[in-house]
Amino acid sequence: MSRRGIGLLLIGLFFFALSGCGSKEETGETALPKWEDYQNKIQQTLFELVAAKDSAQYAEQRGLDYFTMVRVVIELTPGASLPEGFMVQVESSYENQIQALVSLDKLLELSKQPEIQYIRAPIKPKPF
Repeated sequence: MSRRGIGLLLIGLFFFALSGCGSKEETGETALPKWEDYQNKIQQTLFELVAAKDSAQYAEQRGLDYFTMVRVVIELTPGASLPEGFMVQVESSYENQIQALVSLDKLLELSKQPEIQYIRAPIKPKPF
């Protein structure tokens, strides 16, 4: 193959790479989650934490306990148990409420489970 042929091949590969090599579905990228799909299941602040480009900075600005996992209160539907497989570290529980640490990348998926009524940030105590 001549130098010209190699050059044209390299230019073609370069433009192919720039084109993204296909649609989001073909490349495995997922669409950003929409608040409307989660608003009845998770507190907006937690939803925004998941969607934030810099989750650590967002958590610090909002006073959330976050370091790869976020501290939340999970409210279960009556009679339900916490679903398994979501990297949940239970800290305490009372009736249908569980305070736990949840992996940020599992939080939205967890909120969609039928056993989950709502997920919110814990209420921090304030001195008198």
